Amino acid sequence: MEFREFDKSVHRYELDHSKPRRKLTCPQCGRDRCFTPYVDVTTGQIVGEQFGVCDHKNKCGYFKYPTGNELGSNDLFTDSNKVLRRYRPPVNPDIANCIPVNKMFETLNPFETSDLQDYLSNIFGSYHTNRAFNLYKVGMMRFGDWGKCCVFWQLDKNWVVRTGKIMDYGPDGKRVKVPMDHVCWVHILDGQDYLLRQCLFGEFLINFYPNDAPVYIVESEKTAVICNIVYPSRLFMACGGIHMLKREMIETLGRRRIVLYPDKGDAFNEWRKKVDKDMRGMNIEISDFLESKPNIDEGMDIADYFIIKQIYNNGKGS
Repeated sequence: MEFREFDKSVHRYELDHSKPRRKLTCPQCGRDRCFTPYVDVTTGQIVGEQFGVCDHKNKCGYFKYPTGNELGSNDLFTDSNKVLRRYRPPVNPDIANCIPVNKMFETLNPFETSDLQDYLSNIFGSYHTNRAFNLYKVGMMRFGDWGKCCVFWQLDKNWVVRTGKIMDYGPDGKRVKVPMDHVCWVHILDGQDYLLRQCLFGEFLINFYPNDAPVYIVESEKTAVICNIVYPSRLFMACGGIHMLKREMIETLGRRRIVLYPDKGDAFNEWRKKVDKDMRGMNIEISDFLESKPNIDEGMDIADYFIIKQIYNNGKGS
């Protein structure tokens, strides 16, 4: 898989290769149906009958590219999202886009913390919370009229930034879902033509652990960070949701022992079926730790368990 930085700025004018082909009369040699015109890829319209190339390269050789001076105020480049589908290049399954690493670092300001980081600092302490957020490269972004959002960057083991998930949390540490679900993606801000190949959140951390160190996989990125706060020596990753556990994500971890920690309830059975069907032969086990906890409701995860336990301990010691 080759990763290339996404460029949303593309040439607005290109030779017409759509079907059926439009062939015009060459303005130089005068022959019919031998002249390929330039078109505006945002409209499909011919730019001008003087702009194009003649098929008779040796006998005629006419070629004229549209320039800014000849097109008035029209820009020579346009946003890739405005390009008509028939002029977009075919998707190459071996090529995906990535985000410049400096975009990630722009969100990693130690003096600006997200609302979630502030909430967890009040429970687990700022030292342990900040350490975990720094370790996982969790950024902070002010997004529209949302709060101080978390940016959970998907950084793979080769230090390629695949994307970043922008999530808004309220003062109670829960995701903001009213009046709409406050979740967005960094790559969507750049363009809808972005070729996304996701990886596990925290995948890059395998570079700092021995090959025999087990990997613990949870659903949400928030849960992975909280688990690291509680167990800093263990390697936690997140797949991003109940339906996001995929074999191709797990395969990047090699032959490491994998322990799955699904949310309580339906997720446990769904992940068990998925492992039996799609991940046979892999060193994977599913923990039923939460299933045996009566004080944990359906749909809650191991992070909820740790938060409840820590709040109880904090109150007990006061």
